[in-house]
Amino acid sequence: MFYVEKGNKTHEFFVSLDEQDSCDKFIETLDKEKNSKAFCICSYIKEDDVEKLEVIVKDAGMKYFRNDVPYGRYSDMRYRIFVYGKDRFKAQEFANKIRPTSGWYLRIAARITLNVMRKTGNLGG
Repeated sequence: MFYVEKGNKTHEFFVSLDEQDSCDKFIETLDKEKNSKAFCICSYIKEDDVEKLEVIVKDAGMKYFRNDVPYGRYSDMRYRIFVYGKDRFKAQEFANKIRPTSGWYLRIAARITLNVMRKTGNLGG
């Protein structure tokens, strides 16, 4: 196993020919990551849109974090909010009510995280 950041592979930190060992190590590694159980509830092109949702999520007392990332280049940003556990359901309702000013709205399902959580039976919060 290794990390890839912006196309650059890090050193291998786990090697096994056994699939079960590899899966167990992958899940163990994810469990150590502080945001591995966070759910991306939105991704906007305009910062104004994410700021509206951020105020709502914050006022609702939800644990969240915001992550702004370049989409293809630094002049083309995506503004995202992640929440934890069962807050994802309520936060998604809030996100669905925000009408983006840009006319572009993209919801991301954190499929890898969700699939791992389904596999481990850890969908709660």
